[in-house]
Amino acid sequence: MLTFEFASEDEVNLGNVLVVDDEVVILKYLTKSLSLADITVFAAKSGAEAIEILKTEAIDIVIADFRMPGMNGLELLAHVKENYANISRILLSGYIEQAAVLKALTSGVALTYFSKPWDDEVLIKRLKHILEIQKIFKRKDLLKLLNTIDTLPNLPTLYQEFINAIENEKPMNEISEIIKKNASVATKVLQVANSAFYGLKETASIDYAMVYIGINPVKDIVLTMSLTSEMQWDDRQTRLLQDIFDHSSLVNRYIPKFYSLLPDSIKYKPFPAVGITHDIGKIILLQYYTERYLNIIRYQNDHPHFSFYDCELAMGYEYISHAEIGAYFLDWWNLPEMIMEVALFHHCPERASDSYRDLVEMASFTDRLVNYMNFCKNDDEPDLSYFDHPHISPEMISNIASAIKEDIHERYNNRR
Repeated sequence: MLTFEFASEDEVNLGNVLVVDDEVVILKYLTKSLSLADITVFAAKSGAEAIEILKTEAIDIVIADFRMPGMNGLELLAHVKENYANISRILLSGYIEQAAVLKALTSGVALTYFSKPWDDEVLIKRLKHILEIQKIFKRKDLLKLLNTIDTLPNLPTLYQEFINAIENEKPMNEISEIIKKNASVATKVLQVANSAFYGLKETASIDYAMVYIGINPVKDIVLTMSLTSEMQWDDRQTRLLQDIFDHSSLVNRYIPKFYSLLPDSIKYKPFPAVGITHDIGKIILLQYYTERYLNIIRYQNDHPHFSFYDCELAMGYEYISHAEIGAYFLDWWNLPEMIMEVALFHHCPERASDSYRDLVEMASFTDRLVNYMNFCKNDDEPDLSYFDHPHISPEMISNIASAIKEDIHERYNNRR
């Protein structure tokens, strides 16, 4: 193991990062720059050395160079993913290996990617953000709560089968057959595909729906629906679960509509279905902490102007709200960071990373507006003055709010 002494003066340690690169000059440079940013650095010249360090040190993040003799960076990160699921993984490379990098990111082998030469400020800021999220997930009160669950929910088998088929580049008809194994999953895929947002009307073909709306949105639908189908629900829980689905579907439908109005914003193609998974923590609460969930609903009935999250804070559930719980599982299941950040920060978007803040802010805006329109669904003139946006005109907000109101009425009437 290489050791470089560049301790910061105040000896504050934000976390432990293992840097793996066969170039000693790179190791020395990163050790110095990260140490000056209050990050403790361990250095290894090969994958084999890195594995030995992982056996004895409490590492938070592994940064691995793509091209190394023997075990390359992807192989090392795959090993870390399999054996140390709580360690974040970053790929570093001076070469353009687009196909390999894309596969690493989409499969969850790597959390993110930095090319050589990198911007020190950007890299350090990114590492600090990752370490901040890890500390949220390691809070004693959150872990204490989750430890009361006898068996933590794993990724549903249907979702794992679906992802494996995609990664192995199976034909579309084979992938659609996996979805058809679960009626609720298949129905939800068709419902989203036939929605006004996607503009697809009256198709009953899962194959066509998947091609039309894209694999990424379908992934999120399959995750949420297959997760709930593996849980046991009584009649009361089922009704409340439908409320969560209705809200998430509306948020998912209108995030892209608002997002498309932003100037000079990153266009996610295909647009992620983050609205489907942003409240997955509520599903966990409803299943495993039913009485707590019901108490929050009762509190909300007594305080109708409060959102579900407002009620959680008022009842003392700060840091163990549905946002932290949902994000914890999304991270534990090794799902894309974008999905996890929307779930974790949609009530405090200012804390999101620079990479996804625009999307998290729009998810937060849409979530609040859908909640408000549901609250005042019987009012003729809702007060939208609290929904001012610097880049979206009041007229456009009002128009979309009216469409949300119509959707809420339609869903309400269909459930009567």
